[in-house]
Amino acid sequence: MSRNHCRSLWSIATNSTLRSVGYAVLKDGNPNLKEYFWKNLDDVQKANRTVASVLTNRLERFNHNRTDLVFLWLQMRVAQDYADKCSLNKLSDFSVGAAFGQYIQGNSRRIFAFAAGTNSESDSCAIARHGEGGALATLEAKLRRFVPTIAPHIDLVVVSSSPCGACRSEIFTNGHPDTLVITFNPDNTISQADTIGNLFPIHENTEVFKPIKKTQIPKNLLRKADGELRLAQRSRYEGKTNTQNAIAVQTRTSLFGIPLKIIFGGHSIGDNAFWSLLSTHSILAPLTSRLKENDVIPVNAVCYSFADIPQTHDGKTLFFPSGRDRQVLTRLPKKTKVYFHINARDIYYETTIEKLIPGAFTV
Repeated sequence: MSRNHCRSLWSIATNSTLRSVGYAVLKDGNPNLKEYFWKNLDDVQKANRTVASVLTNRLERFNHNRTDLVFLWLQMRVAQDYADKCSLNKLSDFSVGAAFGQYIQGNSRRIFAFAAGTNSESDSCAIARHGEGGALATLEAKLRRFVPTIAPHIDLVVVSSSPCGACRSEIFTNGHPDTLVITFNPDNTISQADTIGNLFPIHENTEVFKPIKKTQIPKNLLRKADGELRLAQRSRYEGKTNTQNAIAVQTRTSLFGIPLKIIFGGHSIGDNAFWSLLSTHSILAPLTSRLKENDVIPVNAVCYSFADIPQTHDGKTLFFPSGRDRQVLTRLPKKTKVYFHINARDIYYETTIEKLIPGAFTV
């Protein structure tokens, strides 16, 4: 046994958090978890030190346990390692690990439910399952089996990269505004630690969705968006939901050295919750078809036009734009202005892409 290994064992013996994590690993019974824990004791120590130095106050504020967070970190790393070993990321060559934690109040103590997942990609399917989606599906299955009366209500999320827009919407929908999302770098330092309410702001946040007057939106841009809205397909649940929306973007180009501004429009087809064509994708796809992956799309401004604030079929208010729409927007410069017109209420908002999906991969 090496000197470093002996030192790591001594650290576990003398550190209450590491002892608790080690006990949780043994109790879990997952052989992959146990193997990773013993082979990577130095990384476990570093993660514990990072959490202690950076997140102690925030964990106390939200009544979270440091042991639970380090254990989730371990679950996330094992899931990520599994993706690499099994080539689940063979298309992107980018492995993602995610772990969700949820506190359940028992009769005499608080129970910590957890689940982990990784991205899964296939040659025969264009759509991959994201790591966060895998973790959520596993957590739902666990709760359905052991506590069928309780639905997912995520309190703590640990991920290996900043969640995309679609995954943020999943966390927001199945969590609460104070759900803590922590992103670890490959060297086990923390790159991002914030609540999902800040990472996925909704229209009620007036610091992000700034109310403005109609005259503050470029006239031709607003006219195009409102015109496209009339072409948007009406929902199959008309009267109970309203997901009709349209988009207009203003691009910059030049013709014989003369600068030009051109406005393109697109609209939603189908229901947002089902297989459908997003308004954002319908307009940006043609603009990106001839660009390389890291090229910046020359867009000056974006304007959305919604029939009304979207609702589910049972009348619950939805956020807008959707998580998938926000992810598509990350191909645009992060300072790009985004305008919104809610037709039924005649209200207008202004924001930027970096405020809609802060900390995501933007250009």
